[in-house]
Amino acid sequence: SAVLSANPVLAVICTGHKQYTLDSTVEAIMTCKPLTVFDTIGLLSQRQIDHIASRHVVKVLGRGDI
Repeated sequence: SAVLSANPVLAVICTGHKQYTLDSTVEAIMTCKPLTVFDTIGLLSQRQIDHIASRHVVKVLGRGDI
């Protein structure tokens, strides 16, 4: 949360920590100014990707469809 309050332009998910899948984390991302989110391990669910993508650019490594 403290990291996201710095208004990053890029967020990279590269570890499988459970906290990254929590709805509270997704909502914290949603409060940021528009940014690019890279999920390098496919941790986010499709529902979370769709929600985040409504405000931000989301890219998932290994998925050419998004």
